[in-house]
Amino acid sequence: MTTTWRLAIAGVATSGLLLVAGAPALAQQLDTAVSAAEQATEEAAASQARIDNLANQTGDLFREYRATLQRIDSQQLFVEQQRVYLRSQESEIADLERQITEVGDVLRNLLPMQVQMINELAAFVDADIPFKRPERLARIARLRTYMDDPSISPAERYRQIVEAFQIEADAGRFLDTWSAPFIEDPLSDADPDPDAPTVDYLLIGRVAFVYMTQDESQMGIWNEQSGAWTPLPSSFRLDIRSAIRMAKEVTSPDVFMAPVYGATMADGSQG
Repeated sequence: MTTTWRLAIAGVATSGLLLVAGAPALAQQLDTAVSAAEQATEEAAASQARIDNLANQTGDLFREYRATLQRIDSQQLFVEQQRVYLRSQESEIADLERQITEVGDVLRNLLPMQVQMINELAAFVDADIPFKRPERLARIARLRTYMDDPSISPAERYRQIVEAFQIEADAGRFLDTWSAPFIEDPLSDADPDPDAPTVDYLLIGRVAFVYMTQDESQMGIWNEQSGAWTPLPSSFRLDIRSAIRMAKEVTSPDVFMAPVYGATMADGSQG
């Protein structure tokens, strides 16, 4: 028994010596393995970093690609819109060129038409109630001078003629009153008598043209048939006074009895 235990202890001791003797080699192998593992880890990290970088670059390129496609679509839409605009401009240019070729004919026809319009206006004034006759004749004379003035464009001549027609048309729709020396014969082109009394003229559209002295002692209505003034009875004094005040905007508009020469009375007589 004793011998056996000694051999065992000796065997253990021998193994321990062998283990201690091989320890440096194992440590070196372990260091080598650790170093290799660390290097592999570093290379893996570097590879992952490169992969992440490539992924980011790929994402940036994809976004830039999509943005480029959107810009291309926008440019194509803009180009198409410009083509439509250019086609419309070409059509307008062609229309303007056609109008320019017709300007000569228009101008040649416009001049005699304007002269005819002035002549018709003059004829209308001569046949109309002779209110403000000097002013209206002066307007027509001014229009005739425009026709001989090359500095006035055809468009401006036409505007002035139309405005004169508008003034005449407006005179038939409103009340108008003004103070001026009494003219015995409004159809005469002679200067008014400086000693003539000042009267209030009243134009009731083109229904009646009357006057009343400022002391309201005399009134008259223009008789187109005789071409002279016809005295009015005093019964019209209040109505004429009211109409004059309304025309001057002194009082608000109201209803009044207007004298109308030639109106048929109930008994068949002429008023």
